[in-house]
Amino acid sequence: MDLFNEGVDIPDVNTVLFLRTTESMNIFIQQLGRGLRLADGKECLTVLDYVGQANKEYNYYEKFAALSKEKAKALKEGIRSNSFLLPKGCHLYMEKVAREYILQNIEGYINNKKGILSKIKEFAGGTDKANNVAEFITAYNLEFLEIYKIKAKLEGKSINSSYYRLGVEAGVREEEHCPNEIQLGYALGRVSFINGISFLSYLIAVLENLERYKDYSFNAL
Repeated sequence: MDLFNEGVDIPDVNTVLFLRTTESMNIFIQQLGRGLRLADGKECLTVLDYVGQANKEYNYYEKFAALSKEKAKALKEGIRSNSFLLPKGCHLYMEKVAREYILQNIEGYINNKKGILSKIKEFAGGTDKANNVAEFITAYNLEFLEIYKIKAKLEGKSINSSYYRLGVEAGVREEEHCPNEIQLGYALGRVSFINGISFLSYLIAVLENLERYKDYSFNAL
């Protein structure tokens, strides 16, 4: 039961205890923020998290990535050396045993194939939200390349994956026949490197008017 959640403002709070699991980053940041208000005579905020040890599925990776803005290898190295980036004035101390436990947990949630599939299952939650890749990468603060760099299996072949194919492997999407899926997988992987607005706008225009270009060769792409 949330006694002090959204809308509560008690600046003098100097200790926050996490006693219930949440996979929502918004709720996590809100609850942590209850103790981050400045107040006269308040020197620091102490945060005690009792959830992780009780729940083996607790995702430390998302929490540390949200606090430090570092990801993957950089985040792991920062935790290992106890020197990762935190907001100004913040310090996080971890004993050796706790640090090793957290590193093992993070290894399972880092954005490899296992981690991405786990996120897709969680994001779908029995609804059709799994169909929207834009909402998915926004919800988990991902980049498109983190999806399209993953390899998947199709007809015994290793191919560049797609959000659709990962959804199938995660068991939240129905298998559909797509004759050009292998070519599209490679194309999406290349497109994910593009950051020029003009070229991206051109590609969008082409995709929206494919009928006009049906006799044109796109081998150069």
